[in-house]
Amino acid sequence: MKLSYLLIVIFAVLLIFFSFKLTEIPEGITIDEAAFGYNASLISETGRDENGRFLPVFILSLDWRDWRQPVAQYSQVLAYKIFGNSLFNLKFVSVLFASLSGVLIFLLGTYLFNESSHSARASHFSNNKGFGIFSLILFITTPVILIHSHLALDNISPLPFILIWLLGIVLFERKKSMKFLILSGIALGIGFYAHKSMRSAAPIWTLLTLIYLGLFYIKKLKILTFKNYKPLIIFTFSILPFYLMAPILDYKYAGAVFGTQTLAFNSIYDFVYYYISNFDLSFLFIKGDSILYHSTGTHGMFLLSSLPLFLYGVYKSFKNEQGSPTDKNKFLIFLVLCFFSGPLLLGFIGSVHRASRMIFLVPFFSLISAYGILKLLEFKNRLIKFSLIIFSLIFLFNFLDFTKYYWFEYGENTKHIFYSFEIENVYKKMSEISADKNLKPLFSEALIKEKGDSASVDDFARSL
Repeated sequence: MKLSYLLIVIFAVLLIFFSFKLTEIPEGITIDEAAFGYNASLISETGRDENGRFLPVFILSLDWRDWRQPVAQYSQVLAYKIFGNSLFNLKFVSVLFASLSGVLIFLLGTYLFNESSHSARASHFSNNKGFGIFSLILFITTPVILIHSHLALDNISPLPFILIWLLGIVLFERKKSMKFLILSGIALGIGFYAHKSMRSAAPIWTLLTLIYLGLFYIKKLKILTFKNYKPLIIFTFSILPFYLMAPILDYKYAGAVFGTQTLAFNSIYDFVYYYISNFDLSFLFIKGDSILYHSTGTHGMFLLSSLPLFLYGVYKSFKNEQGSPTDKNKFLIFLVLCFFSGPLLLGFIGSVHRASRMIFLVPFFSLISAYGILKLLEFKNRLIKFSLIIFSLIFLFNFLDFTKYYWFEYGENTKHIFYSFEIENVYKKMSEISADKNLKPLFSEALIKEKGDSASVDDFARSL
């Protein structure tokens, strides 16, 4: 099957997979989803947000307490314009982000494995797109991805841009065309505005990208010519406008870019504690996010059974069969460094056990773990092969245990923490009656002017 056809098939299958019980799980909505939905309805119909601003970059919501980020918000506006206003279509935007990310990680995995193959055995899997398939499987079985594909939030929206940034670098290495570095820089720049957590990760990854390009694509550092420094200059100028506009946007939309939190450095111990808490194994692989909106509470951000694959993938990224890294390992080492450096600046704001803020790590985790699988498959020992079969069954059981709970128990167990959306049926009935009898619906002034979180849910329900 041609790669283009295969990508279409994968995308279609992922749309079905992530859409399963989309409006049933969870049973209700979060206040942030209500804010996104309300403003998506208003902007799609009038071009103005709840504050009367015409197509603002950021939307101030929830009684002026929080800003809606533009990538997810305007994707939802576009979905409403094309498909109409509904809770399903609002959530379906997250399904699209997850499905597109799945296609991109398969594509990236396919190209990347060609870059990192070391043997005839590996080459066989490359021809069959094995690395891309394993990367895709690990991505879609990650609990935090499935959970956020059902939430109309912006946490998942950076993922396609992260993958395009990485894919741009890989394609540049393969085809030596600067247009891929331009694509890479623009993608990471857009990702910077996709979710607040990317304010931490994107600058660090930008610096690592420049170091990576400098180490491998500058012949002599002392030759200060455009031709010699062309990869760095092209990437820098592609992403630089996104950083230069940040202070201007933060001034116009006070706190929308950098938030209201200040970077605090009380002590080295506090910083190290907050940073390494992001890699607490019990959080990553057993308990998950500290807030049940973003976790089941009994399954980690990643499947527990994927931990050995990740650890082996990290090890093999730095070591080849002779015990030292080769040139072909360089991008895998880059992925490992990006994984562990992404949450670095979160150490300044005191973020602890928030998987929803660290969803940007999933692509790196999936690719590194997939590399671990391929290196294990190179063993010819029968005992190891048998162990891999047993491990595959354990991995499948782990995933099925998670989906069984999430799809069939999580909704009932957590509906008390979500806002019920049953009020939508009341407004829908009123809309039908008013249309049937050609009468204008009337609402009490107290209802319209009511403030608070429940009132925001009502605003969204009426907007539908």
